[in-house]
Amino acid sequence: EAVETERMAAIGQASAGIGHCIKNILVGVKGGAEFVDLPIETNEMKYIQKGWPLVRRSVDRMEDLVLNLVTFSREREPERTPIDVNALVKEIADTLKTQAERAKVSIELVRGELPRVPLDGLGIYRAILNLVTNAIDACDKREDGVVIVRTELAQPEALVRIIVEDNGAGIPPEEMQNIFTLFVSHKGGRGTGLGLPVSQKILKEHGGAILCDSTVGQG
Repeated sequence: EAVETERMAAIGQASAGIGHCIKNILVGVKGGAEFVDLPIETNEMKYIQKGWPLVRRSVDRMEDLVLNLVTFSREREPERTPIDVNALVKEIADTLKTQAERAKVSIELVRGELPRVPLDGLGIYRAILNLVTNAIDACDKREDGVVIVRTELAQPEALVRIIVEDNGAGIPPEEMQNIFTLFVSHKGGRGTGLGLPVSQKILKEHGGAILCDSTVGQG
């Protein structure tokens, strides 16, 4: 009975978390749809230009939510192939360029000399994408937001590090202990509380680790 009670509590927490995420996304879909409805009535296409980006971003957020849920819920062994980590972070920066520009944030790459590394490319891509997205979001109230993605090879252990830095708001000490807790987000309606737990899971599957250091007001 105790196990069943704990299981039902976990299911309830997960359902509430997912429901909250979907509700926030649907607010964006509904708002965009209302703009799209207007030109049907008025024949003024300017409303399409306002509404469609809202719908598009909401669809992207829904896709992100589903991919994170699938990644977190399934135990898997990484499918490793030799990966160019520097090319991977460049691809991530290119993918998020429009989002960063919209937030008035610049993304800078500082790439060290690295060998090709046996990694699950799709998994590591997802983990770093989550971190860079968080870093962009953390800079949203600055006029000079900067996100730096740095790669380096630490010797003598031949340890590959991928470092994501931002000059955003920073994380208060009382919140730091919960950043890898499922469904805990400090982004309000924009966050799902899945990105960091998923990134942590992917890194652990690779035998790696994810660490965080932050100072309030500095990033």
